[in-house]
Amino acid sequence: MVRLCALITLAFAGCVPQSNPLHNPEQVVSEPRLIGQWKTVEGELKFTYDIRKVDGQEAAYHVAISDDIKKEKVAEILAQVALIDGKHYLSLSNVDNKQIARYATVVVDQWEPTLKVRILNPAWLRKAVESNPTFLQYSGTPKKDFLVTAAQDDLLRFFQKHLDKKEAWLEYVLKKNE
Repeated sequence: MVRLCALITLAFAGCVPQSNPLHNPEQVVSEPRLIGQWKTVEGELKFTYDIRKVDGQEAAYHVAISDDIKKEKVAEILAQVALIDGKHYLSLSNVDNKQIARYATVVVDQWEPTLKVRILNPAWLRKAVESNPTFLQYSGTPKKDFLVTAAQDDLLRFFQKHLDKKEAWLEYVLKKNE
């Protein structure tokens, strides 16, 4: 469906694509701790995330994702860090301006000594919307062409409401190459 989702699926083993970012432009912050080369620490999938600042932009980052097993680059995405109510979120978006903008949100739980992040568990979300179609606004069906279309404020409320629900998230740990 969406190339961004496919890229994030490869890199994080799951994806819930969104039509809107979670944040407003005023919530975007510069985060120097993000810059560098990161590797997945746990799990079967082994990826390297090479994160650099986008030239001429204060708080935008270019992320090149490589599959360490296949020894090939699998994705390039853009990232911004948003600080909302004391919580950091990575907003990922597609690089190709010819595509319709799509986003995915990563919750940052820890920056150092390892980067601990989590993404919305697609299986949990699909099950929730199948049992309650008004759970979160979306298009497509939970099993095919699923796209969260909730307005930005509704999306943020949804994320904040479910931050403490363990089953709602897939967790990942990355270690910075020194």
